[in-house]
Amino acid sequence: MIKCKYFLILIIILISLNSFSQNNYRSTINRAEFYIINQKYDSASYYYKKSFDISKNVLGKDYYNAAVCASLQNQFTEVNEYLLLLIKRGFDITEILKKKSFDGFKKSIYCKNLFNIIKSDSSLINPNTFLLKNQLDSMFADDRYFRIRNPRDYMNHEYRDIIKLIDSINAIKLISIMNKYGFPNEFYTGYYNNSLSVNLPTNIIVIHQQNGSPSRVVDFSKYLLDAIKDEKTLPNMLVSLYRLTIGQDIIIDSIFGINNIFKITRPNGSFIYAFKKYSKEKEESINKKRKEFNLDNIESFRMLELYNLTNNMDFVFDLGNNYVEEIPEEIATQIFKKDYLNYVK
Repeated sequence: MIKCKYFLILIIILISLNSFSQNNYRSTINRAEFYIINQKYDSASYYYKKSFDISKNVLGKDYYNAAVCASLQNQFTEVNEYLLLLIKRGFDITEILKKKSFDGFKKSIYCKNLFNIIKSDSSLINPNTFLLKNQLDSMFADDRYFRIRNPRDYMNHEYRDIIKLIDSINAIKLISIMNKYGFPNEFYTGYYNNSLSVNLPTNIIVIHQQNGSPSRVVDFSKYLLDAIKDEKTLPNMLVSLYRLTIGQDIIIDSIFGINNIFKITRPNGSFIYAFKKYSKEKEESINKKRKEFNLDNIESFRMLELYNLTNNMDFVFDLGNNYVEEIPEEIATQIFKKDYLNYVK
């Protein structure tokens, strides 16, 4: 049943994707991800290559997903090429090679050649990658130092005032960094904990400056919007931070339309997924806003969320904080009228 729903919605997405400029890096990546959802890895590879020709600021998740597509097609020369580009930014490929999608590549001579290159070239990693890493790691360590002593209620114990002071200092330091380099991105920070989808040190500092925070001294909303347009960071992750910064409801996003997915559980243990259903006018408004920032339309984003929850193999997507609210069915019917939820499974 869900495959039929996929087919119909994917046709709508493909039509809508044609409205995006094909000379734009982000919208071309959106098209590649559309073909991943449809398991057409040859077409996805085509659009990844096209996007890499468009931009010099290719995100690591896109090199990685291109490597997965190439590996699934036994195009191991391309796998080598993309993984080397990730290694140059300080990414450790050891863990990802444990993923099933790389089984064929690991058995090939290409994998052995790749590790020979790594061993023989001590200058492989680009030193500029770590320009901001040490500074941000130090700020993150300061942030955690007193919080971990009482993680459940760190604003109501003896370290409260010093935590607020550290938050303020870190926020001012981050503003100074952004004024000089722009919003921290993987080109200057590498990958914290080898993650292609989260820039944890920066995110945490911004989160502690969210609307209503007792530590707030800086409003990062303008910096976040500028960073979304800059295309050097994960846009939907930044949208999630932006929502916190302006004080928007954590569940319902009425500006960019992300993270409006619910897991509706039933008494027998089964469940279905549901999305917040907007009026036609509201959905048009959300899509207009998303297009302004070269983001995929809301229907496409929802399908990416659903694919990631139900069918994802080894791909990495930018889904913001990927917050899924779990609600028992009897409560969901009280909170939402059925007309306001779009059930998908």
